[in-house]
Amino acid sequence: MRFREREGITVLRRNLIPFWLGILALSGMFLMGQESWPPQECIDNDGDGYGTPASTGCLPPQADWNDAMADVYPGAPELCDGIDNQCPGNSGYGEADEGTSCDDAGRCINGIHIDDVLVHVPTDCDDADPCTKDAYSDGVCVHVPVDCGDADPCTNDACFEGVCAHAPVDCDDADPCTNDACLGGVCFSAFADCEDDDPDTFEYCDPATGFCRNAPINCDDEDPCTHDAYVDGLCVHALVDCDDADPCTTNLCSDGLCVDTFADCDDGDPCTTDFCLEGSCLHQDICGV
Repeated sequence: MRFREREGITVLRRNLIPFWLGILALSGMFLMGQESWPPQECIDNDGDGYGTPASTGCLPPQADWNDAMADVYPGAPELCDGIDNQCPGNSGYGEADEGTSCDDAGRCINGIHIDDVLVHVPTDCDDADPCTKDAYSDGVCVHVPVDCGDADPCTNDACFEGVCAHAPVDCDDADPCTNDACLGGVCFSAFADCEDDDPDTFEYCDPATGFCRNAPINCDDEDPCTHDAYVDGLCVHALVDCDDADPCTTNLCSDGLCVDTFADCDDGDPCTTDFCLEGSCLHQDICGV
């Protein structure tokens, strides 16, 4: 009976050997991936998937160089943030922002390292022209002229040394006898008004000076035997009156002088006396025949 019991125990022990061998094999495989036993808890404070200490509790099981910053972990890409995003053993470790294009809220920034600190220097777009507004847009310096427009079409608007100037449009037509002006951006020229409301004068603008002149209207016809005058806008030439009221004379003007010529009543008869009476020629017989 004892023999059979011992035999049964022997058989049981033989059957447990593969079980224990399996347990030992699994334990060896588990221990090969652990630095310590029992496994240490993975603490990942910044949530980047890497914690401290490195263990199989963290995936992947690599220690986080800075567990307070999510952008710092083994093999992290370098960012333009003024810090070194990589860990010891990584390429680029020990230098901040290497190989990055630094910017600051969309502005053009030159990244400059001074004493291991990244200093952001705005790109200088100043063109030294005070009449332009300089800015950086989409990677390019833009120089926009200062808007000096005053909404007046009769001024020429321009910027001089940073100050807007509004010069009137030059409508001068070089004629001193016109009044030149700009209306709605168009030049107009009106002749000078020299009217003096005197009907006996001639008004005109002196083209040499631009001043109005008022001169009596010249109606002289250069005939000394006429009286020349300007009446109601017309020149009138009246003959000089040489009438001496003697019907037996003929009255004429010659070179401005009146000449009176007596009537010729001679009938060619020596026995008559010829004379004019009240415009008629009379012939009185003197021979008594």
